[in-house]
Amino acid sequence: MTEIPLEKARKPKYSTANEVCEYFRISRSTFQLWKRKGLIAGKKIGGKLLYVIEELELNMEKV
Repeated sequence: MTEIPLEKARKPKYSTANEVCEYFRISRSTFQLWKRKGLIAGKKIGGKLLYVIEELELNMEKV
C-alpha cells in the first residue's frame, strides 16, 4: 500500500474575505481591486464565497 504525503493529503483551510483582509493587512477596497485584476479567486461553498490563503500567497509571489 502506498502512503500519501501529508502535503498532498492535507485539506486547504478556507477563509472569508474579512479574514483574508486581516491576514494580508489590506483594506476591503484593495481586496476588491486585487479580485478585479485576477489575483484573488474564490470558491463558492454552501452559498458563501471562500478563499484559500495558501493559494493567494502563491499568486502574490508570482506578481
